Amino acid sequence: MLPLSPHDPPVLGVHRLHARLGEDACTRVYLASAPGGPPCALKIVRSEYTFDPAFRDAFTHLVDSARGTNSRYVAPVVDADPRAATPWVALSRPLGPTLAEVVDAHGPLPPAALHPLALALAQGLADLHAAGHVHGSLWPDGVLIAREHAVIADAGFESAASEVDRRPPHPSFAAPEGGTTPATDVFAWAATLCFAASGVKGPAGLDRVPLQLRGLVEACLKVRPVLRPDSVDLVHMLGGPAPSGPWGPDLAAVIDRHETEARRFLHAHGSQGEKGRGRRRVPALVAAGLALALVAGVGVAWGLSRSAPGPGKAGAAFEPRDSGLITDVGCREGAVAFPAPSGEIDDLDATGVAFSPDGDILAISSLEHGLGLWSWREGEEVARPAGALDDRGGPLFTPIGCTVSVLARTPYEGEGGAYTTVTTHDLSAGTSVEHPGPQPQRAQEGLVRPQAGLGAAFSPSGDLMAVFVDSSPELHKVGIVDTATGEQIAEWGQEWPRSVQHLRFLDEERVVAGGFDSITIRDAISGEEQRLIRDATTSDFALLPGGNEIVYVGNEHLIHWNHEEGVEPNRFPILDFSQAWEDGARITDLSVDADLGLLHFSWSLDVPGTDGRLREHHGHLFDLGNGTDLLAEDDSPAPRPVAFHPDGEVIAAIQRDGSVALLDPGSLETTRALP
Repeated sequence: MLPLSPHDPPVLGVHRLHARLGEDACTRVYLASAPGGPPCALKIVRSEYTFDPAFRDAFTHLVDSARGTNSRYVAPVVDADPRAATPWVALSRPLGPTLAEVVDAHGPLPPAALHPLALALAQGLADLHAAGHVHGSLWPDGVLIAREHAVIADAGFESAASEVDRRPPHPSFAAPEGGTTPATDVFAWAATLCFAASGVKGPAGLDRVPLQLRGLVEACLKVRPVLRPDSVDLVHMLGGPAPSGPWGPDLAAVIDRHETEARRFLHAHGSQGEKGRGRRRVPALVAAGLALALVAGVGVAWGLSRSAPGPGKAGAAFEPRDSGLITDVGCREGAVAFPAPSGEIDDLDATGVAFSPDGDILAISSLEHGLGLWSWREGEEVARPAGALDDRGGPLFTPIGCTVSVLARTPYEGEGGAYTTVTTHDLSAGTSVEHPGPQPQRAQEGLVRPQAGLGAAFSPSGDLMAVFVDSSPELHKVGIVDTATGEQIAEWGQEWPRSVQHLRFLDEERVVAGGFDSITIRDAISGEEQRLIRDATTSDFALLPGGNEIVYVGNEHLIHWNHEEGVEPNRFPILDFSQAWEDGARITDLSVDADLGLLHFSWSLDVPGTDGRLREHHGHLFDLGNGTDLLAEDDSPAPRPVAFHPDGEVIAAIQRDGSVALLDPGSLETTRALP
C-alpha cells in the first residue's frame, strides 16, 4: 500500500481514495470508501485502454456479468460505472494481505494452509462458472487471504485486456492453449497452488505441493484441456462444498497483524481528513506501516521459505531498515535529495536503464551526462548524482528503498590514470559511498592503482552486497559487504584464472557467477562452487524469480534451464549473434520479466572504420512461453538495453540513437520518449 501521488484522483463518484494498492493488467487499484461504508478496492481503467472500443465493450460486459454472481469466495461488485469516460468498478475488499504478499514476505505457505486455500478458490471458480462467468486471469496477486478464508479479489476483469492485446494477463499462470474458458481457470487454479506451495511462479513449483494435493494439481495442469477436471469436480475432490476450514496459527497471526494495521491506517487517515482542507495525502510512515505489517510484525518464517535470512542475520528480512547503506525509505516516500541537474540534454546517449523498486524513478546512465534520475511519467530529469561513468554496466537499484549503484570513473594521480569503482547513491539521503571490493595491500596503501570494479549485486533482502573487480589471477575477485554496517565480511575467487564478469544472487545464501569460461552457482560467503551450468559459451545470464531457473547463451541459442530439475523449458535462436561473435560482437543486455513473460537480448558490433566509436545494435524480445521473437519482423523498438517496470506498466528501451523510449508492454508502441 502506497500514498496517493499528485496524479491520483482524490474522489471518484461517492468514493474517496485513501491509498494506492497497486496495478493489474488494465487498471490502477486504490483503497477507497464511500461515506459510512466499509473499505473497497476501486479499480480505475488505465488511460491506454479508455479509448479502445473493444476493451470498453469487454470490460463493460465483464462488470455487468459480475453483478449477477453470488459467492462468498469472490469479492462482489459494490458500485461501478463501466460506461464512464474513465471506466471504474468498486469491489468489496477484505483487509487481509494478498497471497503474493504473504509468500513474498514469509516464503511458501505452511502445508496445512494449502487445502483451505485450494478449496476456497475452487468454490469461487465453481460459483463463477455456474453463473456463466469465466475468470480468465487468476493469479496470486488476485487472491486475498482474509480472516475466514481466501477470496478471489474480483471476477476476472483483467481478461478484458487479453481481448485487446491477445496475450494472457499473467503468462506464468496461463494455460498453454490460451483463451478464456473454464478449463483455463482450472489450470490457473493449479498454477496458483504451485506458487503458494513453492514460491515459484507458475507450474514449475509442482514438486513442492504436498502429496495429498499433488495428484489433483497435476491433473489440472494437463496440456489437453479435456483431461482436466472441471471446477465442480474439483470442489468435490477437495471434500466440498463446505467451509474451507481455519488457517493455522502462524498464518492467522499474519492476517490479524495486517488487518490491525489497515484499520489503524484508515482511522488515522479519516481523522486527518476531518481536520485538514484540500487534497488529503497518506502520511508516509502510516502507509509504510501496512507494508511492514507483513514483514515486521510477527517474524513468521515457516518451512520452505525462499528468502531465508543470511548468515548471522536471523529475522533480518522481517525487520524495518532505517540505517546502513540501504534503508526502506522508498523513492515515492520522499523527494530525491541530490541537486537538480543544470541545463537541458540534447543528446542523451544512454548506456543503461533501471527502475527504482517502487517504479517511480528511472535511472539512466550516459557516458556524456553521467547518472540521471528521471520522473519518467512527467518526462523530467530530477537529479544527476554522478558524473563520469564506465560503459561496462548500467545502473542497478537495491531490492528495497531508493539506493542505486553505478560504475563510476575515479581519478588516480599515479600511473594508469582513472579507474572504475562501484559506487552506491542513497537517493533519499543524498549520500554516496565507494565500494572498492577486494584489493591488494599495495593498492590499499595507495602505492598502486586499485583494481577496477566490474559491478555489484544485492541479495533479495538487501542484507548483502557483492562487489566484483577486474583482478589478477592470484587475487580475490568478489567481496561480500554487510549493508547494515558497510563492512566487507568475506572475499573469494582467488582460484579463478580470470575475472568474474557477471554475478547475481539466487537467494540469501547462493550466487550465480559468470566468468570468461564458465557459469557457476556458489556459496555467497565462502565462494565454494556448488554447481556448474552446462555448455555456457559466454559469461552472460539472467535469472527468473524463485532461484531455480536461469537463461544463458549456449552457442546459437539462449537456453532456458531449470538447474534444480535438470530440464530445459525452452530455447531461443540467436543465430545472428552467434555468427557475429568471432567478429567481436558484444552482448549489451540479457534480462527477463517473468510476469510479462518476456526475455530481452541485445548485442552490438563495431562499425568498420570508426575505431569503435560507432556500433550497430541488434535486439530480440522473446515470448518466454512459445519462443516467438516479437521483434523479428519490426524495426526493433528495443535494440539496446531495456528495463522492465516492476509493476509491468512500461518498458524503458534505449534506442539506436541513445534516446530512451517508454514502450507499452502489450503493443510495444512508444508512449513517450526521453528526453
